[in-house]
Amino acid sequence: MEFEARVGLFSFHKLVIYRDLSADSQAMSNHPIVRGLAREPADGITSGDVPATSDTDRWHSPKDSFLVVDADSSQLACIEAVKRGTSLVLHGPPGTGKSQTTTNVIAESIAAGKTVLFVSEKMAALEFVYKRLRESHLEHLCLELHRHRANKRVVVHELHRCLEESLEPRGSLSAQELETLVSRRQQLCDYVHALPVVREPMALRAIDVLAELSGFHQAPLVPFDYPRCCFSLTVAGSAGRGSRESSSDCLARGA
Repeated sequence: MEFEARVGLFSFHKLVIYRDLSADSQAMSNHPIVRGLAREPADGITSGDVPATSDTDRWHSPKDSFLVVDADSSQLACIEAVKRGTSLVLHGPPGTGKSQTTTNVIAESIAAGKTVLFVSEKMAALEFVYKRLRESHLEHLCLELHRHRANKRVVVHELHRCLEESLEPRGSLSAQELETLVSRRQQLCDYVHALPVVREPMALRAIDVLAELSGFHQAPLVPFDYPRCCFSLTVAGSAGRGSRESSSDCLARGA
C-alpha cells in the first residue's frame, strides 16, 4: 500500500452538467438525437436529401425567406433542409460560414414560431451567434444562460421581461419589391444558364466567345453601323469547300 498526494487545479463549472448527465443517463441514452449521433437505430429522426445547390432559384422563395445574414447556395441548401424537418450534421473548416448558417436557422425557426435551444462547447461560438442576432435586432428574443453572471435572479428577470414585452412588427418588403427581386434573380439565372449553350451557326458558346474577346482588349476601336453590318464566319477553303473560321481569326483579320 502506498500513500500518495496530488495537487491540481480543478474547475467545478461543469459539475452540475455532470450530475445531470449521471442522473438522467438512461433517458439521454434513449433520446433519438443521441442515438442518431452514436449511429444507432432511432425513431423520431427525419432524414432526407439536402436540396441541390444548382437549383436554388427553383426551390428558394424570397417571400418565405427570413434570413438575417448573407448566405451562399450551399448554406441556403442546409437552411432549407432544416426548414423541411431534416436532421443533419453541418461540418466544415473554420471560416466557411457555419455560425452564419446557425444564425439564419435560428432566425427562420423564430419566424416559424419555434423555440430553439442553442448549445455549444465553446463560449466563443455562443457569443458570436448572439452577436449576429443582436446586430439583426433579435436580442429581445434571446435568453442567455451561458454566462457566469447569469444567476437565477437574472434569468427570472429576463423571463418576466419577455412575457411582459409588447412587440410591434417591423416593415418588410412589399409585394411589388418581392416581385422585382424574383424577376431580377431570374434574369441573373437565365444569364448563367445561357452562357454554356452552343450557338448556331457559329457552333460556339457565349462563354468561349467572351473569353476570346478578352484577348483583344488592346485592339483599336472601329465604330460601325451595326444594323447594316453582315458578319459571316463561313469562308471558302482552298479546295472550294466551305470551312468555318474561328471568331478570334475573324476579329484579328478585321482589325
